[in-house]
Amino acid sequence: MRILYLVLILILIGTSAESQERFFEFLPGWRNLNIVEKDSTYISFGYTSDGIALNHYKFSSFSKTGVLIDEWDFDLDTVQFLQSRFTNDVSFVQGNYYISGEIKGNNSGRAFGTLFKFDHDFKDTLWSTSFNILPGKGTTIRTHLNINPNKFILGGFLQDTDFQVYPSLMQSDSLGNILWRSDFFCGNNCDLYPFHIMQAADGGCFFTCAELHNWGGSQVGRAEKTAIIKTDNLGNEQFRLHPGNPNLYTVPGWVLPTVDGNYITAYSDPMTTDPENLPQYNPNSDIWLEKFDILGTQIFNISMDLPLDNYGERYMFSIGQIIESIDNTLIIVGEAGDINGFILKVTQEGELLWFRIITPPQAVGNSGGGEWTKIKGITPTTDGGYIMAGEYFSSPGNIFPEGIQTAFAAKVDEYGCLEAGCQIGDGINELNKANLGLKLYPNPTKGIVNITISNNVKAIWVRVYGVTGRMIFQEPMTVNSMQLNVSELVKGMYLLEVETADGFREIKQFIVG
Repeated sequence: MRILYLVLILILIGTSAESQERFFEFLPGWRNLNIVEKDSTYISFGYTSDGIALNHYKFSSFSKTGVLIDEWDFDLDTVQFLQSRFTNDVSFVQGNYYISGEIKGNNSGRAFGTLFKFDHDFKDTLWSTSFNILPGKGTTIRTHLNINPNKFILGGFLQDTDFQVYPSLMQSDSLGNILWRSDFFCGNNCDLYPFHIMQAADGGCFFTCAELHNWGGSQVGRAEKTAIIKTDNLGNEQFRLHPGNPNLYTVPGWVLPTVDGNYITAYSDPMTTDPENLPQYNPNSDIWLEKFDILGTQIFNISMDLPLDNYGERYMFSIGQIIESIDNTLIIVGEAGDINGFILKVTQEGELLWFRIITPPQAVGNSGGGEWTKIKGITPTTDGGYIMAGEYFSSPGNIFPEGIQTAFAAKVDEYGCLEAGCQIGDGINELNKANLGLKLYPNPTKGIVNITISNNVKAIWVRVYGVTGRMIFQEPMTVNSMQLNVSELVKGMYLLEVETADGFREIKQFIVG
């Protein structure tokens, strides 16, 4: 019976996950921050260096099998700004991409927060806006939220003349005019750094930050705490959440909405804290999920009880990004310890579905003394898998004699696998992808999508998702062909899913333009 069961699994894999590409490829530049999917290619963005100017923006396009096609640097028009940084925040509105970050002067070292609007292939900027809020060291935009093409919520941090760092939540128009601004603080010897903005159902925001406490004025007594600041629609603070054990050093993730109208966040607790001592390794380190309602009332706080490392100890986790998958589960990526990247999938109720350690196959057996794999961003792909962006570093060793620091792209299947079949033995039941004969036309469309499936298939739902995996709407499907009105959607790429009565589904991409 067990042999028959394994054969059945392999047959099912052959009809779904096997058609998904898997690769780990080094790319130009020294760090990738995120990757977007186009019709036949991927485009990554991150940093590079030309030996003189630091942190120029680097873009690469590569095929769906990981073969590099093109690379280009994005240099600023003025030589004043020799340093520049993107964050992994990228948004897509009406056919254009927006990325936030900072640029820095070559003499003063002063930072200016930035928001760039790129064309559809990242070859040119349609406009850029810089923000210079306070005297002092300047402004950095770490995260942004598109309300519409002419209105943005920006999350940045400001550094004043006393070198105190605190976050600011701002609403801006496309000309860079600040419509309102709210600053937030956490007391003496404490800096606040922003991570993520999510719009709440009441029009306000959840603004996720890291509180960095420095009780002794040095690294002794240093601690990081997760802070989730709830604001109204003008940025006024309503309450502040601090998930986790107050005696532990916690690293924040992002806040996402749940299907039942509440909110969820993930955080890790890699170290203990003590005002008199350096942070120490937490032997019970894990990733936690906390669910809460719009008033901040906790619904649950669950430890995920992740697997141990090869030495029987807990990993020290750092979260890079959290996204909602097309099946309403959560995908979390980041760093596991000093060497590894990780990706995991968990339900919104805290049930772990799978957990994978990600390292470059090219580095197996590497003897370099220092090594890390940092996953910074993740994007769901139209074949049902995921593609991750990050940075790999190794000091000189047998495989990289001169050492290496490079950007990478890691494409995994729907189970987080770099090698086919790695999910066998997980004990999960996700093998529900199928060929339903799904066809969409016209594609691209200006308003109406015709949907057809095979005559022998009984469908029950049609769902439309954004490219980040967030469901936009769903409609029942009771016949094998129907029309769907998508004229209210802004121009861009979307995913359409058909689900059958027995739980099988097929997904295809379509474009509104």
